Amino acid sequence: MNRKLQVGMTVPYYHATETGVAVGHGFGDVYLNAKVQLRAPGQGQTGVGVIPMVEILSVTPLDGSSRVQWALPVSIERQLSGWRLMASGGYFSRGALFGAGALEFELSKRAWLTGSLSHSYSTHHDDLSAALGFNKARTDASGGLTYALRPDVGVYGTLGRTISARDSNSASLIASAGISFGLKHP
Repeated sequence: MNRKLQVGMTVPYYHATETGVAVGHGFGDVYLNAKVQLRAPGQGQTGVGVIPMVEILSVTPLDGSSRVQWALPVSIERQLSGWRLMASGGYFSRGALFGAGALEFELSKRAWLTGSLSHSYSTHHDDLSAALGFNKARTDASGGLTYALRPDVGVYGTLGRTISARDSNSASLIASAGISFGLKHP
């Protein structure tokens, strides 16, 4: 068995405007993760990994609970000629089940197009969320492009939106961009 480790960090910055309301901006929730590959994909076998994650909320929850939460997703991947299929699912300690799937197509040796669908469901009843009319479930779809600048450096951009029943917590636009670095061990 060949185990591999990947580490990641997401530190989002937001800039939000709404007619008649002051512009809001700042840093959002921070996510730290590590992916442990239990079985590598390829040669007719499905890859499997676990991705323990720590979430640090940008504000203290109204109920006074901790700003630090955890999640434990399991991920699978199947590679085929020119494309791959990925899926993950798991549990967030604040009471949410989630699942996602993605399909990635190789456009060239340096560029990939990815489409994804994700769904989450709250396992807890929250009186405030119910009073505000928030749905217990949410489904988002997105599409993105990744380009390898070098074998160990890639840039990416993604656009998406909520496609399930809309409420005031739905996303009319989800946009992300970033850079990924591959580090080599001795």
